Amino acid sequence: MQDDIPKNPKRQRAMRNPDVENTRCMSVVDWLARARASSREFIAECEELIARVATTSPHEALLCELMLVSGLELSEALNFKPLESITPDGLLIKSRETNGRSRLVPFAKLPRSLHRQCKIYSRCLQHSVKISGNTMRYEGLSKDQSYRRFERTLAVHYISTSSMQITYQDLRLAYARLMFEECIGYRQTAESQNTLQSMLINYFGVQPAIKAVMQALGYSPPTSTFG
Repeated sequence: MQDDIPKNPKRQRAMRNPDVENTRCMSVVDWLARARASSREFIAECEELIARVATTSPHEALLCELMLVSGLELSEALNFKPLESITPDGLLIKSRETNGRSRLVPFAKLPRSLHRQCKIYSRCLQHSVKISGNTMRYEGLSKDQSYRRFERTLAVHYISTSSMQITYQDLRLAYARLMFEECIGYRQTAESQNTLQSMLINYFGVQPAIKAVMQALGYSPPTSTFG
């Protein structure tokens, strides 16, 4: 089948184990530093990735948009059930990482971001009602096959830059960055050359924002300081 594991050893190594999600959020410092000093450039590259995918693969593009506006992992995006998850306060997501416990991905505060979220969630709802189980998976494919179908499609659209390769996994990081900036109005400061240094100095002033972002991503708030 098209979505079976490839026989080529190199391609096998390239296929991530779907049971081991690469979160890119091992620590607060990691995701702040990975987002780079210029968040505008980083977000623009993520938007470009989605635009490329949309030209030939609208379903995959919708999944990418969902990850960008909600910070979901690929597994969560594929298993997303709009009818059950959308609440007046945001998305109620059950994570496999937390023994079935739920977390809330809140609606954005900025009108423009909120409008985009609602628009994407509405499109997901329209798609899911056509699929058995009312999820965002591919009709007729298992969980593992859905992973492979998505990753095969996305592989041809990855964006290579001088410093990194933008992949769908960066969409979750982009959501974290956007939510963080929304929480503390960090856009202008984030684009200075000393962004990370400024963050380290003002750590205690932004702890509530960091806590909110980490909880939305499904992680326990950090307890240690930078150093």
